[in-house]
Amino acid sequence: MAMLFMMLHKLLILLSIVLKSVKLEELASQFPHTFHGVRTFLGLERDNFQKFVMCPKCHTRYDYNEAFEVNSRGKKKSKTCTHITFPNHPHRKQRRPCGAFLMKTVRGKNGAEYLYPKRLFCYRSIKETLQELLKRPGFLQKCQEWKQRDIPDGILADVYDGRVWQEFMPKDRSDHAFAAMLNVDWFQPYKHTNDSVGVIYLILQNLPRTERFKPENIVLVGLIPGPTEPKRDINPYLDPLVDELLEMWDGVQLNDSSFCGWNIYSMTLLCLSCDIPACRKCGGFLGHSAEKGCNKCLRSFQRNGFGSKADYSGFNPEDWERRTNEEHRLYAAMAQQARTQAERQNIESKYGARYSSLFRLPYYDAVRFSVIDPMHNLLLGTAKHVLKVWKERNVVSDDAMEEIQRRVNEMKTPSDVGRIPSKISSGFSGFTADQWRNWTCIYSLYAIQGFVRGEHLDCWKQFVYACRVLCSRTVSVEKISAVHTYLRLFCKKFEKIYGPEMCTPNMHLHLHLKECLLDYGPAYSFWLFSCERYNGILGNFPTNNRAVEVQLMRKFMQGFQVYSMQCDSNDNLFSDMWLTFERNCTGSLAMNENENNCYESYVKKTCDNLKNVSFSEADSQVPIPPTVQSALDFEDLEMLEDMYSYLYPSNSVKVVIALTERFSRIFQDGQLYSLATPKSRENAHVVACWCDMDQHSGLLVINPKCQRERAGIITELFRSEIMLQVTNGKLKKVSHLIARVEWLTSHPFHNHFGGDVTVWGTTTECTTSAQFIPLERIRSRCAVSVGKVKFPYESGNRTRILEETVTVTVPLRGVSI
Repeated sequence: MAMLFMMLHKLLILLSIVLKSVKLEELASQFPHTFHGVRTFLGLERDNFQKFVMCPKCHTRYDYNEAFEVNSRGKKKSKTCTHITFPNHPHRKQRRPCGAFLMKTVRGKNGAEYLYPKRLFCYRSIKETLQELLKRPGFLQKCQEWKQRDIPDGILADVYDGRVWQEFMPKDRSDHAFAAMLNVDWFQPYKHTNDSVGVIYLILQNLPRTERFKPENIVLVGLIPGPTEPKRDINPYLDPLVDELLEMWDGVQLNDSSFCGWNIYSMTLLCLSCDIPACRKCGGFLGHSAEKGCNKCLRSFQRNGFGSKADYSGFNPEDWERRTNEEHRLYAAMAQQARTQAERQNIESKYGARYSSLFRLPYYDAVRFSVIDPMHNLLLGTAKHVLKVWKERNVVSDDAMEEIQRRVNEMKTPSDVGRIPSKISSGFSGFTADQWRNWTCIYSLYAIQGFVRGEHLDCWKQFVYACRVLCSRTVSVEKISAVHTYLRLFCKKFEKIYGPEMCTPNMHLHLHLKECLLDYGPAYSFWLFSCERYNGILGNFPTNNRAVEVQLMRKFMQGFQVYSMQCDSNDNLFSDMWLTFERNCTGSLAMNENENNCYESYVKKTCDNLKNVSFSEADSQVPIPPTVQSALDFEDLEMLEDMYSYLYPSNSVKVVIALTERFSRIFQDGQLYSLATPKSRENAHVVACWCDMDQHSGLLVINPKCQRERAGIITELFRSEIMLQVTNGKLKKVSHLIARVEWLTSHPFHNHFGGDVTVWGTTTECTTSAQFIPLERIRSRCAVSVGKVKFPYESGNRTRILEETVTVTVPLRGVSI
């Protein structure tokens, strides 16, 4: 690439000589022929973020110019930290400053010595970032799309349906008001090290879910220097952010892409979503191992003695005293004003509260706004812990693990569902959160059947039922109550089976998830999969392992600026070239979020299924070429007419056109449906509530209000057109995307595995009009395994085992992928 820039530079010089063109000569003089020149030419080399010097001992923040002094000889000398802990101490006259040196001497390549901060905090102004976002065409319009949503009452499809948003961001509020979610986390900036760097993200919740977590819309506020995390809190790193949020609470003038070129914008911090350690450091709580280590209630987790494990058992939330914002702020202020270390520790230990800089925000609810992240709480927490307990208690043997791995490998899943690596036999080592989600919601109930039995299996089923609901994109208020019941039953059974000593803080927090979901909508709107992925992107950026915070901030901001340049103008000569270089060298920031513009359609269909409303035409269906024109035969045409009579019972269907367009794949509502072919069947297995078995004829008949799901295989996808008679007597042409589905036969052990995991035969039902179904009536695709399963049955006074080859299906509607 470097040679390419140099060759282009020389080519322009030769052309200017041959053509004697002054303009070409001027262009050649300005044309960059190195990567540094390209970045300078595009304006990407700017360090458009602040650099604060942090005390390596007490984390006090200083401006760069305050960290050194110049002696009489003109040489720079590092200052020491002047911060005094507990300035109101009874013996304050004897208190000494921290005294840690803020700068270190570094020798450059040319042998010269200069001062460099020991800890450097990189901070990016949120006002500047928001102003760049507002200049992008169409950005502000996207932030207003939530006001046009039409979601039925009792259905939570996004953060806008939660109680917090409706209280703080009503629809009649100004179009220039933003709400944000704060995430703080730590990651390893390079491999083979224990060093960690902190990162502060701000996510704009006004954006649609399909745009909110895209990297070009993520606000990278700051990078907290390593190599270790601050122990108590991170208030010095939050203070610049809180200062700006206080200013933006009243509104600030920012330039934008509107006709006037500017407007007054405000921003409110409505959510703090982090893992447990980061949430405690940011939100003003003690760690989870403290006696009052819960951020939602004041329950005491007692210990039997010094060094013993805290007792997290006892799952009766009605007996827990809830924290309140007013009391928590009062206790935190008391701890902050303590005159001695012992006095502060006593107050913090008694009330489980410590001061946070976020408390300076007058509207901030310290208890309500600090949510529990379902990804860490359920998947990386409890799901992982249960498997660990099973291994320790020999619930699952090593041989069983091998068989579980074989079952998982045999299960066929849609192409966009990640496979679980071959690590089950080694105890699920190295699983990511996404893999734990797939294991829990898709594979586990089928894979462990016969190896985990009795009360162990019943306990795990309760947890799986809850996770399948919580991992869906939409959820009803009734289902949230059901999830709370499932999790409570799971926790109580776990305590009974494995003992109180095996209960964890995550299990206690399970019973606080209900309030978080009611406040912020489905877990899909605030869990941290995307933020964890961006940590991986930052960690994969190449650095020289020195001053990594500055290098990572520069890399992230360069990608942010390139995207803004592409939005602002299509005439920039080098933006596409630079973006290609960035993708090849560092990996693109524009990663696939597995999202699409069909999200609102998905929400609408899910809401319709929950409400059991009548048929309505799909909002977004995208057939994928190639298409084939063909005609339906007479028998298929008759069955289609019968199918349409159920969809349009008012006898308005006059003609069913025989000519159709056939497809091999169709993308609808965020899911890819394809035909069952010898090479690929992964996206062809589906479930739907569409037909019932007629008791007299023994054949399937259409029942649009059917409540029981049936599994089947898509064999055809085509567009069907009909002529409807409208009220004025005229005819109107209407088209539908239709799937021909071969429905699997029923099996007597249909609910053998429990929950949504169902058993079907390996053959299909007889052909009737029920095999034709509008694509939008399909509830979801499903994972499938065809193999031998052992079924116990009673024969006289003995229990016998029947081994039979069956089809096991796992619907994916409860798994957001």
